[in-house]
Amino acid sequence: MKSVLEEEPGGAWTVRRVDGAGRPVWEVRGALPVSVLSRRLGKSRRQVYRYLRDGDLVPVGKFLGEWLVDARGAEHLAGRCRANVPLPRSARLLFPEYGGANLHPLRDAILIVPRLMEQGDREEIRWMLRRYSLPWLKTWIAGEGWRLSPRAARFWSWWLGTPPPGPRHLPDAT
Repeated sequence: MKSVLEEEPGGAWTVRRVDGAGRPVWEVRGALPVSVLSRRLGKSRRQVYRYLRDGDLVPVGKFLGEWLVDARGAEHLAGRCRANVPLPRSARLLFPEYGGANLHPLRDAILIVPRLMEQGDREEIRWMLRRYSLPWLKTWIAGEGWRLSPRAARFWSWWLGTPPPGPRHLPDAT
């Protein structure tokens, strides 16, 4: 599998992974290099890397010596996003203890994704697949898939093309 980069206007990139036959496997449009994103946000590169480490931004991959970031998640960091969660109305019913208004799609992804994978309907699943990139979901299944029921974990690992998640590994207390 190889990656293909195409530059878009405004400094953004389209990242496409293709298999050996040249068929696209996945694609991310509007990926921004950390240098461009730091200028747009008015933050230092170090702060943008902190956002990546903390999970506030979704990395697409490291290409040409620099990390590319999915720009869809940068709006809330620039203060352009609404304070309320842009969850579908029906999805807010899945989070009665939070009232829907206190959740943020990126900050609270660890809570939102498993509930939508377990109990979401078609509209909510479509929203989830538009909001979170496939590489991020694959990484989430590999690391946090143990949070799902065995049935949901098998289905989503099959659908995403990843191995089924194993049990949670706790660090040794010694």
